[in-house]
Amino acid sequence: MKPVFGKWCATALSLIISSAGAIAISSPSFAQSINQTPPITLVHLARQGYLQNQGIPSGSDLVQAISTGTITPEALIQAGIQNNLVPSGALNDPGYINIVQIEFQDILQRNLLSSGS
Repeated sequence: MKPVFGKWCATALSLIISSAGAIAISSPSFAQSINQTPPITLVHLARQGYLQNQGIPSGSDLVQAISTGTITPEALIQAGIQNNLVPSGALNDPGYINIVQIEFQDILQRNLLSSGS
């Protein structure tokens, strides 16, 4: 029989975090990962209009802004920072920026396919 203690601890920790909303953690990198909105979620929130107060259009207007270069991954991340969704360090994280860029490319590709062009 394999030990499941580690799995149990991870599950218990995630339940504590989700029920507490926020907890004090001594490790800054671990704390940042808890408070950071994943890049895919940030793009999804933008598409749904949650970043309009920060100047990010939603829906098809966002697709247009991405295709013209009006909205860049950095601009979206900055809006996320202003909305307290991501820490300011995300602007210096090439991995985070790259995932937003990949999501932008995916949005444009799906839009191209759906328009039949």
